Amino acid sequence: MAASFFVAQGETCPAGSIHVNVSEAEANKEAICDELGDWYISRLGGNAGIYGKGYGCKVETNQSQTMGESVCKIVHKVNGGTCPSGTEHVTYEEANDSHHGSQSNLCDMLETWEISRLSAQASMDGSGYGCSSSGYDLRTLGSSLCKTKLDSDGGSDGLDGRNQKKVAYVEVNSNDFGNIACYQEDNEPLFDVAVIFAANINFDADTRKASLHFNQQVSELLNNQLHKVRAVQDQGTKVILDVLGNHQNAGWSCFANEQQANDFAQVLKDAVDQYGLDGIDIDDEYSKCDNTYGDSLAMVTRVIKGKMPDKLITKALFRDIHDFENNWQGHKLGDNLDYGWEMSYWGNSCESRLAPYVEAGVSKTKLGVGASTVSTPSATAKELAKCAMDRGYTGGMMIFNVSKDSTGYLQSIWRGVSSKPNCLK
Repeated sequence: MAASFFVAQGETCPAGSIHVNVSEAEANKEAICDELGDWYISRLGGNAGIYGKGYGCKVETNQSQTMGESVCKIVHKVNGGTCPSGTEHVTYEEANDSHHGSQSNLCDMLETWEISRLSAQASMDGSGYGCSSSGYDLRTLGSSLCKTKLDSDGGSDGLDGRNQKKVAYVEVNSNDFGNIACYQEDNEPLFDVAVIFAANINFDADTRKASLHFNQQVSELLNNQLHKVRAVQDQGTKVILDVLGNHQNAGWSCFANEQQANDFAQVLKDAVDQYGLDGIDIDDEYSKCDNTYGDSLAMVTRVIKGKMPDKLITKALFRDIHDFENNWQGHKLGDNLDYGWEMSYWGNSCESRLAPYVEAGVSKTKLGVGASTVSTPSATAKELAKCAMDRGYTGGMMIFNVSKDSTGYLQSIWRGVSSKPNCLK
């Protein structure tokens, strides 16, 4: 592992390299510490630092003091959108790290008017565009910035996740849903559940009711490429449709009475039946209701479950604990859900993220924790997956934004992960 990073004098890494980030340092702390002087404090990315053995090899963020050396990793610019084996895309956060020269070093690797791929759908601009970065760029780009892979202990030593439920969210605006059928674990399908992200709850001005809306990409998948959904289902993976607010006067917390809830539940059942889906995922965001109701979610999920008792009803969990404390006619939201996946992706403790739901009466068998390929380092995702297994949260490990470039990320979490040859698109 020592060959995967190096220690340089001063607080700036040499050209063609950037600082090792905090999650990478935590994952490889012992190996890095062996290279440091006992009483040295060395610079990491994001203004962090790692202390030598004399200080216990601790990693600390927000370290403003001057340090005499840096822990660095090599970055390569390669043609195309795929990074070579043993490397992974530089992250959006690293491309914006202006503390000690990492952003400048990356920008210097690009031509003046070049735009290069970063992790997930992010990109970085050359100096002609001001060395700026975009977190969401769907264009086909001619090059990628690829860093030495450090996020997994021992390189490819992921967890034994054969008994852990695995859930993938696919942003179909920018990714091919069929890729889910390409990912394997020991030659078996990797994912147990795949979520189509996302349909929307719109407000129908004529009927004054909540309606189900498909954007162009969701409509294309369900109406013209349903064979991709069937291929995923045929391998045993459940496919469910995420339903998300759309900045309109309609949403999951907006149902004032049982009739309104029943009308929308029927709309959802009709869609599930029409497209042969396995359930509905609730994402209670981006609505602008005239009024919200504390019992709305408990009510509508109870009605949905009554109409579709054999289908999955799941929820993206985020700042919603109050919804689990309310009830409708004695029924709580947690009673009606099959699973809930907590999605505050920046938190690295599954217990702190999920314990409030347990306290609200939700079974650990329904609860899982989420990570994002865009904003969660793979070392943190691995830590979360292990935390969930160790603490008995069997609702699954959810990965948001699974794409054709996610193989390395998934391998960092679980051992035995691969993709079928010539399958990913």
